[in-house]
Amino acid sequence: MDKTLFEQACQVWRMEDYSIHRLPEVVHPESFTQVAEAIADCIRRNGRILVGGLARSGILSRTLVYNLGLLNATVGNLPLEEGLRSIQMLQRGDMLILISKGGCNDEVVRLIGPAQQRGATVVGITQNPASMLGMWSDLLLRIMVVRDGESNDFMGTTGSLTLYAILDGLAAAVGAGLAK
Repeated sequence: MDKTLFEQACQVWRMEDYSIHRLPEVVHPESFTQVAEAIADCIRRNGRILVGGLARSGILSRTLVYNLGLLNATVGNLPLEEGLRSIQMLQRGDMLILISKGGCNDEVVRLIGPAQQRGATVVGITQNPASMLGMWSDLLLRIMVVRDGESNDFMGTTGSLTLYAILDGLAAAVGAGLAK
């Protein structure tokens, strides 16, 4: 049995553990609270929420859709290939949540203007606040992945797990905000 394979897995787990434990230090409390309160307010007003992203961000966006659905939100996953068509259903008081690690992807960014023109609030979730998503969104939740210097994250799983934890915490915070 090759123990180096198992040790590689252990190294990844330690890195993921390290990143998640650092979230209270790297997530901006005011921005996080502002986004959670805005989502809760949208749900209270029976507004619609569309959530979208590409690749891993798109997969993880579905978990936010699921969790907000458990809170009785009118929420749906936004397939970005149908993005502009789906945006037509948004109106004043609705919300579009876009998730993009880099925040510069054309499929994501092209939805911001049309959603805002329809009166929807655009929430950007990105690692790059200087990106188009970061600068053009009405509300921004910056995600940061903190890695220890020793580990190799060649598959990018630490960023995905960290984003999942942030979105999970966001849904929990929205639920707590609705209970007030």
